[in-house]
Formats: sequence, C-alpha cells, structure tokens
Amino acid sequence: MVRSLEGAVGPENVRRAVEKIMRGNTFDDVLTQHSVFPLRRYLLAHGSRDLFTYEEGEKSPIEKYMPKMPLSEDLLETHIVLSAFDDDTKSKFSRLFKKSLPGPCVVRNLMRLLWGFCQDEAVYRFVRSIFQCSVLGLYRGARRRDARTRYELWTKLDSMCDSEFRTLLSEKNQLLFFFTLREYVCHAVRSIAPLHELLCTHCKWRVFEETVATAMDRVRDNITADFTGMETILREFNKSKYGLRRGASLVETLARDATPGSMVGHIGDAPGEADRAAFARFCQLRTNFVAYNLPRQVLEAQERVCMRRNFSAATYVCLGCRCFKGFLVQKKKTKRGMRVVNLSAFGSKQVVKNLDDGELYCAKSKQKECTEPLVQVSMLGKMLFFHKKFYTICVSCGCFMTYTGHWKGGPVCGFCDVGGVFMLDVSCKFCEGKEKLKKVTVRIDGARTEVHLCQSCLKRGQFILNASSVLDWADVYQGLHDQWRSLKE
Repeated sequence: MVRSLEGAVGPENVRRAVEKIMRGNTFDDVLTQHSVFPLRRYLLAHGSRDLFTYEEGEKSPIEKYMPKMPLSEDLLETHIVLSAFDDDTKSKFSRLFKKSLPGPCVVRNLMRLLWGFCQDEAVYRFVRSIFQCSVLGLYRGARRRDARTRYELWTKLDSMCDSEFRTLLSEKNQLLFFFTLREYVCHAVRSIAPLHELLCTHCKWRVFEETVATAMDRVRDNITADFTGMETILREFNKSKYGLRRGASLVETLARDATPGSMVGHIGDAPGEADRAAFARFCQLRTNFVAYNLPRQVLEAQERVCMRRNFSAATYVCLGCRCFKGFLVQKKKTKRGMRVVNLSAFGSKQVVKNLDDGELYCAKSKQKECTEPLVQVSMLGKMLFFHKKFYTICVSCGCFMTYTGHWKGGPVCGFCDVGGVFMLDVSCKFCEGKEKLKKVTVRIDGARTEVHLCQSCLKRGQFILNASSVLDWADVYQGLHDQWRSLKE
C-alpha cells in the first residue's frame, strides 16, 4: 500500500533548495553540497513527484537520502600517521606512510605495495577515503572545481564497485595515488601541532607541503571523470627532487641541535605521577631521544648513591646503532646459571676516541661503522627514553638500569637488593667474609629465613648440610664457633 508523508514540505521546494545549495563556494558550503549529492542524484533520475511517498514497511526517498555528514578531512583519522616516524616496520599503515615521505625512489613498487595492502579491508577503505578527499578537494584550503563538476566526479567514484576501484590501482595511476597519499600525510602532520613544528624547524617540511598542495591543485583544475592526463601533470612535480628531499634524520637533528632543556619533559613532584601534557607531547612526537625530569627526592637519592660509589652518572648514547653505552645492571645467563652482572661496572662500553678530531665514537663490532660522534648524557634526575626503552639510575645501587616499573623511593633495578641489603654489602653471617657465599635456610626466632655463609664456614660446618631438618641459628653459630664435626644432640 503506497502512502505519503503528512505535513511534508512540497517536493518542488525540496528540488529548488537542493539546486540553491549547489551555488556555494566556501568549505562549509562544499560539505553541505556533498551531503545532498545522493538526494540530487535521485531527483535527477526520478524527479520530485514521489519524493514523499512510500510503501508499507519501507522508507520514503526523502528519508533514504536525508543529508548526512559527508566524507571530508574532519572524518579522517590523523594520529595513525605517527607510525611513519617510528621504527615500526610491521604495520601496513607505517610502510605505506613511509613511502609517501620525501626521499629518493619512494614511488618505486608503490602500486605493488598498495595491491598487497588493500587486501586488508581497513587499508582498502582508508585508501579509498583519502583518494576521494583529494580528488574532490575535501581538504580545507584546497582548490576545487565547481559543484556540478564535483557532482559528476562523486557519482563516478560512488558508483564504482570494489573491483573497479582496485582496477584503478595500476601503474597508469601510480603518481595520482602517490600524491593523494602525500596530501593526506601533510594534512595529518598539520593536525598534530608539535610534530608539524618539529618537522618545519629541522626539515624542509614547508617546501614539501607547498609542492604537494600545488601539484594537487593543478590536478583538481584539470581532472575528469576518466582520470586521464593526471600522470603527465604530476610527473613534472615528481621530478622536483630539490623540494622533496629529506634532511637529516629527526633523532640526529634533535641530539645535535637541541639546546639544554629543549628535549626535557617533566614528571610530577609525587613519585609515579606524570605530567599529562609532557607525555602527550612525547606520544605525538614519537622521537627516540627524550629525557624527562624525575622528582627532586629521586634526584637527591641518585646523587647520594652516586657520591657513595664515586660515580659521575654521565654516559653516552650512539645515534648510529641506537645503543646505550653505559653498563646496565641486569640478570644474564652464564655457565653457572642466571647471575646479576654489571653491579661493579662503571664507565662506557665499546667506546674509542678519534685522535684527529678528539671525538668519541662507537666501537661496536658491526659491518657498518658508526660515523656520528657519541652524544653525552647526564643521567642524574633523568628518565631517558631512547630507542623504545626507558633508562635511569637505580636509587639503591647507583647503576644504570632499564626501568621496568619497580619503584621504592625511586626507580630500582630489582637485582641489587637481597633481603633489604645491598647485594655488594652481603657477607657471611658468621665471619662477615664475602667470598663464594651460599644461601642456607635456618630458623631465627622460630621463623624460617635464609642467611649467607661463605665456603670456608660451610667446609667447617658440614653438620649444617647433613642435618635432616632446619637448624636454629643459635645452634649453627655455636657449632661453627666450637668447630663441631657432627651435630650434637
């Protein structure tokens, strides 16, 4: 049964309103125009007579094609572009964005990469969205065609099935897809202010943005529904390597050019509380070389332990092979089992001095030499984020450590404390010697506990090892003092 909506605006008024909307030129007008494109397509195909009629159980055409928020730069996710500036090589988005960054030979194998990645539905929808945004000029500040030309392009793209769109992913449209990807990266970086500021300061990012914007504006001025002739236009811009060449790596630039404090964030006065703004900036920049200030009480604790051990707390990092040159206290597997190493190690490992320039260089044995000088870092009161790890000083032993979440008045490594005693201060409970200690379980005040005894004491006290039950410490002490050969009843 066919019915009509009651109290509806006249069909002719709707048609006139849609045509009036098609006259605007501002970005808001463009979004409004794209929101009514589906309705306009129905009106051109069927007219406005049956716009408000519907059958039982179905919607009327005016309800089906009610204007909705169209695809534009506002609906594109931008923070995924950060993967292009970290070391993630497994993410498909990361590899795709790295292709779009300025540099030599980045276009090579782009279509093969797109073909493979677009088998993933999420990547395919993303590529299709940014292609439509660029072609139709749905970025703020982009130059775009008039509404009727954009309507024809939108109709062509919207009517394409998946197989037809995938056919576009071919060598003949390689540069077009390449520059639409670059335009998205420029938009995404611009939306993350700290990252944009950093790239503009240390790299030729503004030149890159201007080149991409000029190229895509030229494309939109000449684009047709069959997308022919675009490669010829973009080939000219793709040859402009001088404007797209990338400068020094971001990490090297930060380490070399940064003034004191420019790489420093802040961690709140209370232990474990982080300043959200500083960490938000860290998450956005995704750099591999950032130092955060620790609370004052942690700084004082680190100064005390470093002074007690006569340790300067200064070390180096190598930006070439991305290694921390200080000795890290940690547990390692040895022939005798897992052992704590580097508790007594100071200084920096695998470092050589060039007598010609006086600089220190990394001497790590690799086929490729590290040509960049080492960067000196003072670790007092600092939490250093370097190559996906946090480094700091243990407030208990004063050694360099990787922070794993252990906090006891400050960051602690967890390897240097034995029953509340610093490992290097552990001694034999009987003679206070420190040679070849071994744990022995005894009873003290009725409770089972472990004490350390040296090898010579255990040699004299074989009765301890031969005992069938846990001995009381008073008996053990008396036996060692009197040199018992066997346990006395």
